[in-house]
Amino acid sequence: MTLKRKIQLKWKGLLNLIGFFALVAVVFASYHRKSDEQVRAIVVTVDDYQDKSLLSPVDVKNIILENFENTLLNREIKKLDLNLIEAILSEEEMVNQTEVYVDHKNQLHVEVWTKKPMFRVFTHEQSVYVDDLGNVFPTSPNHTVRVPIVSGHLDWITDDESDDKQSLIALMDAMSKDDFLTALVDQVHIHASGEYELVPKVGYAKIRFGEPTEVEEKFEKLKRFYAETVKRTGLQAYKTIDVGYHGQVVCKLASDKT
Repeated sequence: MTLKRKIQLKWKGLLNLIGFFALVAVVFASYHRKSDEQVRAIVVTVDDYQDKSLLSPVDVKNIILENFENTLLNREIKKLDLNLIEAILSEEEMVNQTEVYVDHKNQLHVEVWTKKPMFRVFTHEQSVYVDDLGNVFPTSPNHTVRVPIVSGHLDWITDDESDDKQSLIALMDAMSKDDFLTALVDQVHIHASGEYELVPKVGYAKIRFGEPTEVEEKFEKLKRFYAETVKRTGLQAYKTIDVGYHGQVVCKLASDKT
């Protein structure tokens, strides 16, 4: 390597080093200048607010303002405790995840992901929502979500280790993923015996499901029965539709007085 080439490489390395420290200095100065500035606005977003969220952006903003006594707006950015804001919101039972940050316009962004109700439980003591992970959380005084109702013997609903609870969640999950069943079933009632009964949104027939086993097979039988038989006879023709028997659907006509 020639002497000229060596000198060129040394100068290139020196210039790169100078450029790096210059960049660090600019970033450092920018950070300190920004930290002395104030919060200009609070922007709150809630995922799926119009779909299955029990919290609105206004609700979230009110929680923040109440906990900080309306002092966040115009507060110096360097005095913000973003982790504290996230911690306060995470204590809300309807909140699943939060993210708080300040953008280049000095706007405080609060993003909230809420728990999504899969069904609503009604017992003698309480009315709560349950999501697909089995989380149980209270209803909202300001918002409701249209989901199937589950009633009956549910003493185990708050027990995450309960096999009964896991069976119920599996059945409700299968139902929620099927457009026909979602449109059909309004309520699930659980008897003391552990057998399920489905209440349709239209018609008077009670659908006897039996225990929550062979769920896919029973749902397929029910869908075929509605597609092939109820389509011919009408929704008002049956008093009960029982899919609890293996390989068949047993019905009682509405005209049967027994």
